[in-house]
Amino acid sequence: MLSISAISKAEKNKLSTDSAMLVLLEIKLKNTVYICYNNEDTTWKGQLYQSFPFKIGDTSEDSDGSDPNVQLQVSNVSQGLQWYVEDSGGGVGTEVILRVVNSKNLNGAADLEEYYTVLDCKVDEQWVTFTLGNDYSAR
Repeated sequence: MLSISAISKAEKNKLSTDSAMLVLLEIKLKNTVYICYNNEDTTWKGQLYQSFPFKIGDTSEDSDGSDPNVQLQVSNVSQGLQWYVEDSGGGVGTEVILRVVNSKNLNGAADLEEYYTVLDCKVDEQWVTFTLGNDYSAR
């Protein structure tokens, strides 16, 4: 389990700070897609993450009580991601890495890093919706 960095601890304990916790996604389709939930592009450890709208849903369990799944919705208004998904045969089985980093520590370790596998993918004119499951078998 990761512990938060010293920089993040110091920033969270301040009464006022200009740092932010940023959510980064690495979607390992045929061509890896790097996006961030931010109002501007972000470079973390030398990799550019493009600002792009997405939503992470609540965790849900299958009716049989198996491992929980998470819904990830990435905007498809421009249909740019749809091409990558189609080029990757639908994206099922690919890896998604979710990271949370502090904007004051963009060369340091992530404060949170979770690995998922795409179990299902649906595309419409508004969203590319990935159903993400655990990635224990790949670790």
